[in-house]
Amino acid sequence: MHQNDESEIIVTIPEEGSITIQVVNVKGEGCKDLTAPLERKLGVKISDTPTKEMYEEARIGERTNNRY
Repeated sequence: MHQNDESEIIVTIPEEGSITIQVVNVKGEGCKDLTAPLERKLGVKISDTPTKEMYEEARIGERTNNRY
């Protein structure tokens, strides 16, 4: 997973209650690792829409810094 200082998780909760979680600036499937704890807490997942960053390879050896 490639995560840098610009990485962020954006959570949007509109009035009707459907929740959207978006991960920005994380390459590869590491975005799933970042959102998994939040998704488990929220309950049922209805859909998953990958961004182009998910298909980019994370560079091996880069430092990751997971904060919850």
